[in-house]
Amino acid sequence: MQCRGVELTFLRTLTAISQGKQPGPENSICKVITASARQDIASFAADLLDVAGSVSGREDAPSGGMFHYAYLAAPGMRIAAGTDEILRNIIAERVLTLPGEIRVDRDRAFSDIPTGSN
Repeated sequence: MQCRGVELTFLRTLTAISQGKQPGPENSICKVITASARQDIASFAADLLDVAGSVSGREDAPSGGMFHYAYLAAPGMRIAAGTDEILRNIIAERVLTLPGEIRVDRDRAFSDIPTGSN
């Protein structure tokens, strides 16, 4: 079900690009779902390989260490280009048009926001 949703969202993006438009915030949906799925698949593969799933040498590891590398890289993919929480906010506000979070510092520069050390 999630894979079909990602596929249709991707096709929507391709359609926008083919019409000369900028892709919208819908791509956040793809990022949240695929990064999480990739981490789950890598973890599952490492578990199936048991001890061999922790071998990283290209010659010694099953599948050339691909699953070991994917398992280690997966958490970074969930952070790159926005964490899951940030992407969910984008989806809620821009795709679903839900009200945004209350931000009392919306009109202030980040450098002007007081910190605990001031």
